[in-house]
Amino acid sequence: MKQSRLVPAALVLITALFTQADVIAQEKEKPAGAPKPVLCAVVQVDGDYQVVLKSELDALKKRLKQDHKQALAAHKEAAKEAKKKKEKFQVPAPKASKVKVVKASIEQSKATAFVAELKAKDSQKAAGKDKPRTKKKPAKSKSKDKRPPKS
Repeated sequence: MKQSRLVPAALVLITALFTQADVIAQEKEKPAGAPKPVLCAVVQVDGDYQVVLKSELDALKKRLKQDHKQALAAHKEAAKEAKKKKEKFQVPAPKASKVKVVKASIEQSKATAFVAELKAKDSQKAAGKDKPRTKKKPAKSKSKDKRPPKS
């Protein structure tokens, strides 16, 4: 008798668990309506603004580092050759590229507009530096010296 009561109760529990799992699985599925936007980063490399995919940002940094290493090796080799020929070698060593992330996560369309805005600001700053400065009049001293002049 006890077995007959346990079997239906177990069946009810099992069906409840399976229906619960189906409801949870349906909630996790998202509709395939809108695709995810492509995330980019706005990067400034030696004063030049670029739009780079966020996933390729580390690769860009590694590539610039590798390019710098190669340039340094070529510079050292040229310096050795000049030393062998007993010539003066006055070429300065190449500097590493400076990478500055201006904005890390931004959609691609917004990123290109942002880069254009930044370039416009930089060109305005550069145009402002080209203007000749006017000479300012020296400021009058504010100290009031009440002592009589030495005679």
